[in-house]
Amino acid sequence: MIWSDNSWSASLSAQYHGEVDGIASAYPKTLSDGSAAIGDDVTKLDATWYLDGQVSYNFDQFSTRVTLGVDNLLDEDPPLFTDSFANDFDPSYRTWGSQFWYARVSSRF
Repeated sequence: MIWSDNSWSASLSAQYHGEVDGIASAYPKTLSDGSAAIGDDVTKLDATWYLDGQVSYNFDQFSTRVTLGVDNLLDEDPPLFTDSFANDFDPSYRTWGSQFWYARVSSRF
């Protein structure tokens, strides 16, 4: 979603990861249709939403824009998956504790 008014602008975006089955096995025996085979340990991973937002102001007389933003606005952690190989989460979500604030200044000349 994007909003703008004269020199101000703001945006908010959402990313949704649906509930999935995590297969916890050193050598998963997942079948070609994506289902777990007998002997695979299956863990349900909850659905998760991530919201990112930013606000910008244009200084037209200087051809400059200042932006402040945040990734993972609500500071949501990915679902815990302790049986994964190297992490406590599925890395397709985001890194653990991934809230990130930033400031950016861009100029054209």
